[in-house]
Amino acid sequence: MTASAFFAQNSEVFPPPKEKRSYHVLRQTAQIVLDGILNEEVWKMTPGAGEFFQIDPQQGAPPAFQTDVRVFFDDEAIYIGAVCYDEPGGKGIRTQGFRRDFEFFETDFFGINFDTFLDEKTSLSFQLNPYGALRDIRVFEDLLFERNWNAVWDARTSINDSSWNAEIIIPWKSLRYPSEKEEWGINFTRSIRRINQFTAWSLYPRAFSGYRMDYAGKLTGIQPPPAPLNVDIQPYILASDNRYSDIKGYTAEAGVDVKWAINPFSVLDLTYNTDFAQAEVDNQVINLTRFSLFFPEKRGFFLENERLFTTGWSNSFYPFFSRRIGLDATGNPVPVTGGARYVSKSTDRNIGALYIHQEASALQPGSHFGVLRLKEFTGNRSTLGALMTVRSDEASAAAPQGKTNATLSADGFFRIGKTLSTEFTLSGSKTWHGKGDGFALYHSIANTASWGALGLVTNLISANYLAEAGYQIGSNMMMAYPYAFFNLRPGWKPGYIRSFEPGGFAQFYYEAGSGKLSEGYISLVPLTVRLQDNTLFESYINYNVQRAQRSFRLSNIIINEGEYEYFRYALKLTSDQSYFIGASVQYDDGAFYNGTLRHYNVKFRYNPVPHLVVASNWDYYQFKELGALRENKDVSVIAPELRISMNPRAHLNLFYQYNSLTKTAAFNIRASFEFKPLSYIYIVVNDVATTMTPSPSVEQKQIVLKVNYRLSN
Repeated sequence: MTASAFFAQNSEVFPPPKEKRSYHVLRQTAQIVLDGILNEEVWKMTPGAGEFFQIDPQQGAPPAFQTDVRVFFDDEAIYIGAVCYDEPGGKGIRTQGFRRDFEFFETDFFGINFDTFLDEKTSLSFQLNPYGALRDIRVFEDLLFERNWNAVWDARTSINDSSWNAEIIIPWKSLRYPSEKEEWGINFTRSIRRINQFTAWSLYPRAFSGYRMDYAGKLTGIQPPPAPLNVDIQPYILASDNRYSDIKGYTAEAGVDVKWAINPFSVLDLTYNTDFAQAEVDNQVINLTRFSLFFPEKRGFFLENERLFTTGWSNSFYPFFSRRIGLDATGNPVPVTGGARYVSKSTDRNIGALYIHQEASALQPGSHFGVLRLKEFTGNRSTLGALMTVRSDEASAAAPQGKTNATLSADGFFRIGKTLSTEFTLSGSKTWHGKGDGFALYHSIANTASWGALGLVTNLISANYLAEAGYQIGSNMMMAYPYAFFNLRPGWKPGYIRSFEPGGFAQFYYEAGSGKLSEGYISLVPLTVRLQDNTLFESYINYNVQRAQRSFRLSNIIINEGEYEYFRYALKLTSDQSYFIGASVQYDDGAFYNGTLRHYNVKFRYNPVPHLVVASNWDYYQFKELGALRENKDVSVIAPELRISMNPRAHLNLFYQYNSLTKTAAFNIRASFEFKPLSYIYIVVNDVATTMTPSPSVEQKQIVLKVNYRLSN
């Protein structure tokens, strides 16, 4: 690659190559034993893809250790073999264990990124670490990440004196492709985490990621079979013992999920008696703001194709947010009868439709949820879209006529040049038999390059905007969020330093009706230093303004209405998270409204072997002379966790949380065994007790046994 020498000295963003690197693959008939040892004759007969190049830190330079990749296919699957050369005996390997969907930046891994439609937009990525843990992700335009997309594939790894090695099998039915094409986009990537070096087969700017498929090479000679009838049926059975305060009961349930790949572009999902018992629990947090907190979706059915139905911003509003389905206002499960989801993705447009029926609970009536989505690709790597949501609540004693709320939204994303992009969402709401006729607007513009990033985000939510099937941080508000971050790597820096990363950002909230400032802050980041092993030191100086129109509670302390201005300071040190011992320590201090607040956060992780991870997160807040009564209060949240793994398919997690503010103790045990790809046995135990006065004590205990079996044609 003639450009590599130039780009080794120049980290600027360069355009995609006009002549792409190519790798011709062959059809083979020989079989392999999937054991991570590439000793079969077929691997010797298969030509290699060629050398890798550095992406970071020295863009385009030769890597410290090369990677040898070989690919072949037959009528059933595509096969990838990788020899990842490293220090003898695997001494240099860094990984945190066997957990699926591992942390991208904290482990060694090898990955394959496919662009099966050769449209340079969508990446289907398959990654694994040296111990065989899998991670799969679907990415659009290096911008929208579906991290919880799960495909059916298998892999094994081995470690010898000079390398760690991988054998990967990806069945054709796990991929969507036009059968007439014999060329795909492809890139191979690798992280050598010990030296914090990222390498790839097809070079791309380090300001981007390997998911930018316009920089990918070409896989030629590929001959996938015509797409067969592709139906996956996943029935489940569940037995549980539930005890909620004075209510006790044993239940047995059954349900089913069906996935039908109608053609290479379209998938229909059906679900009946939908259950999410195996989903991870939410983290306990202390809210130090006047806004509602945002908790991410963790349930598998809604995580798939999540990004297609998402528009807006989590710090402002989402017209559709799936956590409004199957959960009440306190986060407790609400039964879901079932529903359907249709998704069609082609090179010209994406189409989505979703319907879910939620049963009535003690706190709310039954509800019907409907979503329609259209996203058009308009050229120059840009999109225009529309989203419609409807939530119809059934009649109840509180609302004899029921209530229906709908939103209609338009959104767009435009890439302007190599590094500049902008996006917007404009949404309107209408409510029948209730209040909620308004509008909301989100807009952002960002310039991202090797030297850093500059951007501005703005939002407006009118007084009566209401997204009953979505999420919003508030109403009658405007917000502005400018930011600037820099990645500086001067020639005079010491060798142990990777970069200096100073910057700053600000966030201001205004009343939409009057334009008056309600609150805001300016945060300067004068000194941030990243070492070569990714150890990070950060410093912050924050100037805060709060203008409360009425009194409110913060951590159960009454704050009077009025204007408050104050400074706060923070220091944070994060160690190399790929090492078997990892930690981060944060200390922030200063004024807080009319008092002071000192905050400590300590995170710790210890995994001496891949089979064992011990971790803990501790937050401690010390309020002094705060509020109307000038109160002193100490509040903390502690969350230790133990993860035990026999291999990448068998896990036991024990997670305890205690929130001293609400006096809530929550204990979660989750055992899972993947006895075949995407077929699981789960045992889940939940024990939650809240004893905060004057509220009555609440105790909730649950034990669940669930078997989920995948039937495939």
